[in-house]
Amino acid sequence: PVNAYLPDEYIRDGFQKIQMYKRVKAIDSVEDYTELVDEMTDRFGDLPLEADLLLRIARIKAWGRKAGVESIKKQQHQIEVRMSPEGTAETDGAKLVADSMQFGRAVGFSMENSQLVLTVDERHTGQKTEFDILEEIMQLLQSSKKETAVIDSV
Repeated sequence: PVNAYLPDEYIRDGFQKIQMYKRVKAIDSVEDYTELVDEMTDRFGDLPLEADLLLRIARIKAWGRKAGVESIKKQQHQIEVRMSPEGTAETDGAKLVADSMQFGRAVGFSMENSQLVLTVDERHTGQKTEFDILEEIMQLLQSSKKETAVIDSV
């Protein structure tokens, strides 16, 4: 639960606001995110917190789609990231766990059936917010994909 939207004070014209929401929804990569942040800053000024959060959530969703995330849910003091069975199979678990050690007890891992489940516990995040750690975990999921061997035929 975050206040993530485009405030009326930031984009006053309704048509432009609808167009920007469509662009936010279409974010599919870090490049799309960066381009839209740059464009919005050029056209409307510095992003207010609510707009920044909206764009960051769109980037998290883009990372999640590419990594095979099935769902992200907030439950009491934890954010749960559930991988699809396919996403789980394509994730290098050892690399993900090793890269996640920087978060200490804030990040946990479990398996339910054939699905990897990651949790971010707000009670152990220290100086960072659970949202910031979620963002970093989603980035790590992107970089923790198993290498696929390409065999050249002669």
